[in-house]
Amino acid sequence: MRILAILAILFLASPIRGATTEIEFDFEGLPRSFAVTIPDGLDAPAPMILALHGLLETGSTMRQRITAGRFDEIAREFGVVVVYPTAFTRVWNLGEGIGAQRIVPRRDDIAYLQRVIEMVQARIDIDPERIFSAGFSQGGIMSFALACKNPGLIRAVGSVAMALPEGLAEDCARHPPDGVVLIHGTEDWVVPIDGGSIASGPGASMALMGHDRSVDFFRLIKGCSGDAETRRFDALDDGTFADRQGWYTCDTGAVEGYRIDGMGHRWPSGDTLLPFSPPIDRTTFEIDGAAAIWGFFSRFQ
Repeated sequence: MRILAILAILFLASPIRGATTEIEFDFEGLPRSFAVTIPDGLDAPAPMILALHGLLETGSTMRQRITAGRFDEIAREFGVVVVYPTAFTRVWNLGEGIGAQRIVPRRDDIAYLQRVIEMVQARIDIDPERIFSAGFSQGGIMSFALACKNPGLIRAVGSVAMALPEGLAEDCARHPPDGVVLIHGTEDWVVPIDGGSIASGPGASMALMGHDRSVDFFRLIKGCSGDAETRRFDALDDGTFADRQGWYTCDTGAVEGYRIDGMGHRWPSGDTLLPFSPPIDRTTFEIDGAAAIWGFFSRFQ
C-alpha cells in the first residue's frame, strides 16, 4: 500500500510516459484506484478515453482481457491518454435510485469518475473538448450517466453490450453527448439486444430501451437526417457478421450503431468476459471494438 501511495504521488508530480501506471487514492472514505496509459511523444492537448469495465471486472481486466490490449495500442499509435477506472467491489453504483441505495458500502461512482478525470487533467494537458467514455456492459450505463448528467464533460460515448436505460432518457434528451456509438450482439443472453429489465442492485431492476430503440433515440435527439450510411463486415468464417448504420449529417455530432449477428455478451475481438463464460458466448472478429470506437471518436476534433 505504501508503494502504491508513493506511485500516486509520483504520478501527480510527474506522470510516467510510455507506460501504464496504477494509481490508488482515498475518495469518500473508500480506497479507490485507476490505471492510466500515457504514450511517449504525447502532443498537447491530448484526447482522453475512459475505458469502463463491466460487472465483476476491473480496470486491469478491461485493459488486458476484455479489450485485448487494443486501447493501449491505440494510445501509442494516435497519441491518446487512456484511463481504466475500477469500481469498488467491482460493481458500479450510479449513486441514485433504489438499487444504488441497497448496494453497500454506499458510494457515488459518477463523482468518483469526475475525480479521476480531474486527477489526470491536473498533471497532463488534456483537451477538454476531446474527453470520451467507452463502456462495456455495466460500464456502458456509467458512460451514458457520466455524459448526460454532466453537460459538456464527455464529448462522445461508446457502449458495447448495453443499451440506454429508460431512467437516463430524460437526462440524455436534455444533455446528449455530441456523439454516440452503440455495439450489441444478437445472441447476448445477459443484456438482450431487444432490451427489457436487468438487475440494478439487491431486489431492484432497471429497464433498458434495447439497441435499435437506443440508436433511434439518439438519432432523433441529434437531429440526424436522411438514410443511414450502411456497411456489412463479413470477411471471416467465424459465424458472425456486423452491420453498421451511421448518421453523420446531424444538427450536432453523429450516431452509429453496430448490430452483430451471432455475438453474445462480448467485446468485439476481445477475450472472454469471465473464466466461467460459456463457450457458446462468442465474440466477433469481423470488427475490433476498440478500433471501431476510436474511429468514431476521432471524428470529433
